[in-house]
Amino acid sequence: MNVLLFDDRDLSGSSDRLVFRDHRATHAHSVLKVQPGDQLRVGKVDGLLGTAIVLESKSDELKVDIVELAQAPPPESRVELVLALPRPKSLKRILRAI
Repeated sequence: MNVLLFDDRDLSGSSDRLVFRDHRATHAHSVLKVQPGDQLRVGKVDGLLGTAIVLESKSDELKVDIVELAQAPPPESRVELVLALPRPKSLKRILRAI
């Protein structure tokens, strides 16, 4: 599930407009291939999840309007992974598997 996380620094002027100018904008443009009018899932760091509408999508900038933030975040995972220091080759395999 793709969720673009944001904090107060990403807010632009109004409390409903977000502007991303970093790797999140690049990811949305090149991987998710978002277009104006598309809906995205967004979430405030340490806050609620919701949806937003894409206003503008460039490779270096993404502008969205928050539609709603009403869903509680999922509970924290109760799984902990403890590893000894494996060899680098083994570590790559382990990380792929988890």
